[in-house]
Amino acid sequence: MNSGESVWSLNNLLLTGGSLVFVVLLVAATEGLFRLLDIGNPDSSRTSRLEYQNIFLPVMVPWVGPDGVTRFRTVDPRVPQQSILRDKPAESFRAFIFGGSAAAGLGYSPNVTFARHLERMLRDANPNRIVELVNLGIVALSSKQVSPLVRNVVANFAPDLVIVYSDNNEFLEIHAEKYAEAHANPLSGVLDSVADTNLVRALNRMMHGRS
Repeated sequence: MNSGESVWSLNNLLLTGGSLVFVVLLVAATEGLFRLLDIGNPDSSRTSRLEYQNIFLPVMVPWVGPDGVTRFRTVDPRVPQQSILRDKPAESFRAFIFGGSAAAGLGYSPNVTFARHLERMLRDANPNRIVELVNLGIVALSSKQVSPLVRNVVANFAPDLVIVYSDNNEFLEIHAEKYAEAHANPLSGVLDSVADTNLVRALNRMMHGRS
């Protein structure tokens, strides 16, 4: 290799190194700006590293039904769509059920879960009252995820009865954490760190929307 080729290789090396440094600084500056502007912050309702265990508030949103009456309806695709009257009648009885697969009725149609049996029993026992029962059981939820669901409902939807059937799934996230630790490597650590940046979260939401 002659001196001219050596100089050319050195220039290429410096150019490549300078480009990498510029990209890193640009990404770092963008990340800092996003954090300063609160863009791409983690979802406040995110309670687990397991996607299927997370809950997203609010539990129910306003909705005008085909009859023109304003109601609240469930929005989580993991539960059957259900609704309650926005303006709770004085003579109504409103109940909510929370938990994991046992409460959700995994493997059964919504009509034969214990929630529906309870609803029929309440209607039979209170024939002169409007009975509203919402089953918010979600497969694989642990008590850590059930707790904010209960707080949201109690604070916003005036329940007369709350039933919590939980604690079957406490092992799931513990097992996932141990599995992640056992299979961790330098590359996975870097990828986890990159995925946990405001910049990546903002880009994901732009492409896919919020969960």
